[in-house]
Amino acid sequence: MSENICAECDETFLPEELIFIKDVYVCATCKPIILQKIDEGHDVNTDVNVKPVGFWVRVCAYFVDALILSPLMVVGIFNALQWKSMALLVAMSVLGTLYRPILHGIYGATPGKMICKIWVRREDGSPISMGQAWLRETIFISVGIIGLISSILIFSASGFDKTFTFLEWGEFAQQHINPVLNIISNVVSCIMFVAMLMVAFTHRKRGLHDKMSGTYCVFKK
Repeated sequence: MSENICAECDETFLPEELIFIKDVYVCATCKPIILQKIDEGHDVNTDVNVKPVGFWVRVCAYFVDALILSPLMVVGIFNALQWKSMALLVAMSVLGTLYRPILHGIYGATPGKMICKIWVRREDGSPISMGQAWLRETIFISVGIIGLISSILIFSASGFDKTFTFLEWGEFAQQHINPVLNIISNVVSCIMFVAMLMVAFTHRKRGLHDKMSGTYCVFKK
């Protein structure tokens, strides 16, 4: 049996228990609140679909973004094996790390989300702020920063300039990786995985990063 969500209280109801007002569905309890908002000229979430975006659609958006960022990965590989440029390493890492928070803060979506017609919105349906965008990406930014620090240490290690193949680079990285950073990286990566997996099982399809920042993903009309 299908269910819908009240745009005001976020509770789940059967379709026949909801009332359609001003392009949104609300429960009987919230109807007076919505009508008062309309009378006062407030936004009642008319620009978004009240149905939250599911796990697999967000995975598709993520892979589209990964394809867009793939040139940075290619440059990073060539840099590690051939060019050995610390400045280029930092530049590529910073670009990749800032991709999500900057675009979410300015447009409310990354190109991958735009293609999948997804917006990141506040709980009341309004656009998120730049601060919320940065807070939402805290876990992902942490992974990027830890990865950058680990890479800088490897680039700085004696003998790195003599690694020219994937095998040589992998063996060198294993020998010079910082054990403390490696543990921290594994812990943060696990938290990131759980944060994303929560989307499949939580009310309103919200991950840990959504709950931290007071946001959720909705379909753009």
